[in-house]
Amino acid sequence: NKKKLREHEDFFNKRGFVLTNKSCERMAMLIHYILSGIPVLIEGPTGTSKTRTTLIACEYITKIINKNSKYDDSLLRFNLSAETNIDDLLVKFTGDNQSASGLKIEEGQFFRAYTKGHKLLLDSINLARKEVLECIQQALDNKVLSTELTGIGLKKYIMHRNFGIIATQNPNKGAFINK
Repeated sequence: NKKKLREHEDFFNKRGFVLTNKSCERMAMLIHYILSGIPVLIEGPTGTSKTRTTLIACEYITKIINKNSKYDDSLLRFNLSAETNIDDLLVKFTGDNQSASGLKIEEGQFFRAYTKGHKLLLDSINLARKEVLECIQQALDNKVLSTELTGIGLKKYIMHRNFGIIATQNPNKGAFINK
């Protein structure tokens, strides 16, 4: 609701975000989609504040809309690239000098957000590999995330009701053509 945002114009001004008619409309839509659990894809050239707008929208949700909530609705963030593997988003074994086995299970940002109900910002989604995008799409479509680790087997996790996902990408032209 644009009118509600205007009531909190100081919040946005303190963060260097000017609420013009257009930016207020975009911010209101973004906040609505995030609160409704609708996945969001923001496309625009580098330097057009895609990430910054998302960070401010999520901070607004946490500090203004949900300020009295006991629920931790913090934003997690992950920068995707052609080097990103599915394990980087979900779960993987990593070295741990403190454990008897020398290993520990590390949860990825997507896994944590999906299972614990955080909002997740995936920056540069257009740079991710096809299999990474397919994994994300399958988890969103099925509302179930399956992971398999050697020695642990297959585990399934239901998507948390408060999970939200926002992705950014550059336009499919110039240096980003076919990415």
